[in-house]
Amino acid sequence: MIKLLSGVCFSVSLGMYFVKKANLINSKGYFLNDMINFIAFVKDSVRYTRTDILTIKKVSTKKFSNLKFLTKGINNNCFGFEKDVDLFMQGIGKTDIVGQMELCERYFEFFKNTYEIEKKKIEQSVKSYCALGLFSAAALLVVFI
Repeated sequence: MIKLLSGVCFSVSLGMYFVKKANLINSKGYFLNDMINFIAFVKDSVRYTRTDILTIKKVSTKKFSNLKFLTKGINNNCFGFEKDVDLFMQGIGKTDIVGQMELCERYFEFFKNTYEIEKKKIEQSVKSYCALGLFSAAALLVVFI
């Protein structure tokens, strides 16, 4: 009976491990999508508001800190895009409006293209990890029964 109970617990925890791994991979897509929306916000702020660049930088930094807050549950990382995010954030407020628009456009295209490439990988990985978690848990459960 103890062997059966421990087998059930182990198989469930293994299944949960793979589901958590799938959720982490799925979060990468959410992060990329958030970055696309954030850069679009900065681009629109530069294009349509008549405020100075430093005010836009201040507002953008505050909005970005809220974006980073969403990823704190995942070890506060940017999924390997830390350098790109830092370069974009450092570039805000450094040039005139034309330079800011070019900066936004360049990083918008970068994150959009990356998102499109990663989206297919993410969908396939999430399906694989969920299936692997389910089947591994079921197989171990059968072995222990």
